[in-house]
Amino acid sequence: MDIIPQNTNREYLSELYTNLITLAAILFALYMVSRFNFLLFHGIAEIFSITVAWGVFLLVWNARKFAMDNSFTFLGVAYLFVGFIDLLHTLSYKGMGVFALESSANIATQLWISARYMEAISLLIFPMLIKKKVTSINFILFIYSAVTSIVIISIFMLPLFPVCYIEGTGLTFFKKGSEYSICVILAFAALLMFFKRNLMEARVYKLIIISIGITICAELCFTFYVSVYGLSNLMGHFFKIISFYIIFIAIIKSGFKEPYSLIFHGLLEEKKSLEQNIIVPQKRSLLIMESRLRINQFSFNCTVEELLQKVLDEVEMLTESRIGFIHFVDWDKNSISLQMWSSATLSNACNIPDSLSHYPIDRAGIWADSLRTGKPVIHNDYEKAEGKKGLPPGHISILRELTVPVFRGDCIVAILGVGNKPSPYTQEDIETVTSIASMGWDIIERKKAEDALEKSQKMLESIIENSPALISIYDNNGRYQLANQSLADVIGIPPEKIIDHSFNDLLPQEISEQFMLRINEIFKTGKSSQFKDNIFLNANSKDYITTLFPVQEENGNIKSAGAISIDVTENILIQEEILRLKSAIDQVQEGIIITDSNGIITFVNPGFEKITGYSQKESMGKNPRFLKSGKQDSGFYRKMWETLKAGRTWSGRIVNRHKNGALFTEDTTISPVLDENGKILNFIAIKKDITEELDVQRRLEQAQKMEAIGTLAGGIAHDFNNMLFPIMGHTEMLKDDLPKNSPLHHYVDSIMEAAGRSSELVKQILAFSRQSDGEAEPTMLQPVIKEVLKLLRSTFPSTIRINHNINANCSMCLINPVKFHQVLMNIATNSLHAMESKGKGELFVSLNEDYIDRIQSQKMDMPEGTYACLEITDTGCGIDSSIASKIFDPYFTTKAEGKGTGMGLAVIHGIVNNAGGHVCFQSNPETGTTFKVYLPCITEEKKPMTETGNKYNESIKGGDEHLLLVDDEAPVIEMIKLLLMRLGYSISSYSSSIAALEAFRQSPEKFDLLITDLIMPDMTGDRLTSAIKKIRADIPVILCTGFSDELNMNELKSTGVDEIILKPVLNRDIAAAIRKLLDTSPTTKEI
Repeated sequence: MDIIPQNTNREYLSELYTNLITLAAILFALYMVSRFNFLLFHGIAEIFSITVAWGVFLLVWNARKFAMDNSFTFLGVAYLFVGFIDLLHTLSYKGMGVFALESSANIATQLWISARYMEAISLLIFPMLIKKKVTSINFILFIYSAVTSIVIISIFMLPLFPVCYIEGTGLTFFKKGSEYSICVILAFAALLMFFKRNLMEARVYKLIIISIGITICAELCFTFYVSVYGLSNLMGHFFKIISFYIIFIAIIKSGFKEPYSLIFHGLLEEKKSLEQNIIVPQKRSLLIMESRLRINQFSFNCTVEELLQKVLDEVEMLTESRIGFIHFVDWDKNSISLQMWSSATLSNACNIPDSLSHYPIDRAGIWADSLRTGKPVIHNDYEKAEGKKGLPPGHISILRELTVPVFRGDCIVAILGVGNKPSPYTQEDIETVTSIASMGWDIIERKKAEDALEKSQKMLESIIENSPALISIYDNNGRYQLANQSLADVIGIPPEKIIDHSFNDLLPQEISEQFMLRINEIFKTGKSSQFKDNIFLNANSKDYITTLFPVQEENGNIKSAGAISIDVTENILIQEEILRLKSAIDQVQEGIIITDSNGIITFVNPGFEKITGYSQKESMGKNPRFLKSGKQDSGFYRKMWETLKAGRTWSGRIVNRHKNGALFTEDTTISPVLDENGKILNFIAIKKDITEELDVQRRLEQAQKMEAIGTLAGGIAHDFNNMLFPIMGHTEMLKDDLPKNSPLHHYVDSIMEAAGRSSELVKQILAFSRQSDGEAEPTMLQPVIKEVLKLLRSTFPSTIRINHNINANCSMCLINPVKFHQVLMNIATNSLHAMESKGKGELFVSLNEDYIDRIQSQKMDMPEGTYACLEITDTGCGIDSSIASKIFDPYFTTKAEGKGTGMGLAVIHGIVNNAGGHVCFQSNPETGTTFKVYLPCITEEKKPMTETGNKYNESIKGGDEHLLLVDDEAPVIEMIKLLLMRLGYSISSYSSSIAALEAFRQSPEKFDLLITDLIMPDMTGDRLTSAIKKIRADIPVILCTGFSDELNMNELKSTGVDEIILKPVLNRDIAAAIRKLLDTSPTTKEI
């Protein structure tokens, strides 16, 4: 009953949580103190550590007589003197004013280093003393007293101790080097403890290792600070407090517990003594001894549950009972839980439901009286016992019972009971049950410890084997002594075949040589090292971080070297991604506001400052209502606050006012922050400025409207061409039929001229609709300019004069003519809008050829050379200088809604730049604006503009071939058929492409040429052409169509179309196209 038991899992977790909460509370309290008075924090932190150190000393000093060795006593003495030096360090700390010599932080730093050296060296010696007896504790006290005295003299009396801190400069090289040396000593101490871990209680070992690790972190923190009041100093003291606290827990939890092997050895010795001497030849004692031995032997190959049942069976046998049970006590939950019945009890059908296997202590029956009294309890007449509460359903009947408490220290951990002995229970039964229960509990604890150790070992083996890290151990010749599966997978052979092979056997030469050098360094210096390599092996290139470390024997000799290599290839990619994400978060544009429960601003982020224009200083302490624009009424805000004060999140759109007076719209989400009782502590608002998004959306809608208009224009042009075609055709035939001197020629010419102008207008509509964009090509700019000027005259009001000066000899430029048409139209349209406010004005368009020299090219940022210069000048309102730099930005416009999309000049800028040119402007609010568009000239022969001759007088050639005519427009069929029949051709006409195909299929050799429209119901002209070509591949095909957005020359040619004619077309042109194909076709009849 002297040995402290291992806690159950629940006890362990409860104790762990208690320790963590206690430690967290201490650290939080100290942190709060540090914020107001660092000196006070330092004093409290050090006094806490000193108290812990001296508490450890007092504990181990008073328990030294019961300890099996002097290791903990030695450690306690060490902490006595470490605490004393830390006390001097605290009193000499800068600002304390205790010592007269305290002019700087150097003395306190020297004392600190002395204490840390003493602590580190003591922890290094500690594992060497485990299971060893030191002849004289007084000798240890003398050594530590002498060392402490030397330290104090060298610091306070003789200036022998090296300087550790210089005011204004910070830590000296000696101080930093000492901290690193202390870390190395602590690491060696941990390594020694690792080799002695089997001689220490597992939890104590782990706690001390953790304490050492945290101490190393503390020492590293103390290498960074320049000011003794700095953050690094603060963190170092926190780590120190944690390490001392864990040391204290470790030593308390140790309890100087005797190892189980010693207990069992004592039992064996006791049995041997009884057998040899037979001093007390009592049968019961011998039976108890044999029972204990049986239990001990049984424990080596059983589970904890089986061991519990074995203990109960033995107790039943020794006491001649018929019932045996054991309950565990959980004081944290104030309950008792049934753990096991004896075999006999179970065989007698004692079946209690699981729901009745746990009892609150205060509701348990008289069988728990031993728990309440802390003493064994006998009820030899259970039926007449006072206070019994009856038995649960399924419980075997009770005649009599004996229960004993099982103690560990002062705590009852279990109740073991027996019952239904034929004769009354006696004091001897109490002694027997108590003895077996105590011994059984010891073995149960040992068994739990063994199971935990075995589990830990298996877990360690499993971790090594299943770890994604490459784990290996090598001898001094570079031969593998251990290799896990991950390493084997990388190398490409099983782990067992790696053992006893060297680097040179398994790895490429450059890798093996590099590793061997590093292994040799480990054996030479005994120091761990870490490095990063990119290794190319088995066609894979990966990044590894490898840690090499020495594996030492108990005598300190390096036995082998270990290596752990971690594949960080993905980590590197993740780190890069994290950096990118961090950068994105740092630059978040959303505004964030935090207010208290009364709506007073306590925090704003840079995004808020950017959105509102108000700095954090200007915003703090104010209510967000200072941003109100007046666009929302009081009812809006009332509903918002009703939602928030009800503890719900509010989302909506608010128009606020910027610091500069401008209004902006933001999407806002406001959420209340509640405490555990539902009380509102704060409000947090996330605001996104969507002013520009709303503006873009409006502009996009406008652009979509313009796109729809363009599509409509294309459709109108298509239908208009189909109407113009018969008008022009019949007019031509009428002119041919009139006598040469007929006065009607004038009217026919007028009709023809109007139809021609209509045709030109359709072309301009097509260009406006942007349906005929194409690739850049050598383009004469003069015809395009004249075409645009015609369109402008028909659209501009008569109050605006249009003049021009076009150089007919200007060279061609490499630009799509439709895009050039768009450039001129967009600039001219802007000019119209600029002159509308004045009611009248003048637009002047000129084209000249200019040479841009080197100086001009540098200013205009374009190559030196010859350029065509298009100049458009208006007498409008001009462009304000404040917006001059923005006019080429997408969606920037100063026009009223419906007047523009903001894309016109941006598109112009893109078209001209893509053509290798340059666009610029000059503007004056009084005189107007001039735009200049420079396009590079191409080196081709200049072609002066000439007017197209009159084609009406050209003769039309006919023939006698049989033509197949297909068009869904009856007027078009009638006109073309009449024209071709007048020329001598035989015509078969169809308004249905399906009917025409069927007629061709019946007599394919009957027809010499096919004339078809493109857009027709049921079957389009290109599909009809393909079908006819499959029947007869050599028949010539003319496709005659109005404008279509599906018109693509290359695609139509691939279907078999030989010639494409766009409606409206002159009769002479269509007749010439027919004759051209027929005359070149090998199957055409001779005329």
